[in-house]
Amino acid sequence: GVWLAAQSSYWIILVGALGIIFGYFYSAGPYPLSSLGLGELVAAVFLGFVSTSLPYVIQGHPFDSHIFIVALTFALLISSLILTNNIRDMAKDLPFRRTIAIRIGRIKASRLLFGLLLFVYIWMFVLMIIGAIPWIAAGVLLASPLAYRLAWSLRPGSKREDEIKGMKLAAQHHWAFGLLFAACLWITIL
Repeated sequence: GVWLAAQSSYWIILVGALGIIFGYFYSAGPYPLSSLGLGELVAAVFLGFVSTSLPYVIQGHPFDSHIFIVALTFALLISSLILTNNIRDMAKDLPFRRTIAIRIGRIKASRLLFGLLLFVYIWMFVLMIIGAIPWIAAGVLLASPLAYRLAWSLRPGSKREDEIKGMKLAAQHHWAFGLLFAACLWITIL
């Protein structure tokens, strides 16, 4: 980390330290952030915005609104992954955690998940329309059947088996979307 900071920006050290601190408090201490309904937000910041923006800065680009609006895509994706886990674990978590899913209830949490997944795809088209990413990035639509299956597995009234499958689907969707997005960008570079 120090070598990367010396090569690019010393802000990396501060961001890395904050990442470690928030990573610790995400699940440790008397009041873990994940137990207070802040899991999706912390993940969005550090596993969405930071993990997308940091490599961009390390490669010599300035942090600007362009990378921020692209990183929003991945912030929403990681939030959907955390929300999926929290919906699946509501019964287990109820005695000792206050996740967003528990705070807003099962039906609203399912609707929020659907909204996050839908907005990710809408946001991609907004990014293409404003020229922030190339049109070939529409290839991410190939991951949309996984998003649909994920939303369906955690629909209100779904069976427990479907909820359990939801976490695997969330991981597969996140992986497929990210791989397709990267592949589409690589194609434009070649």
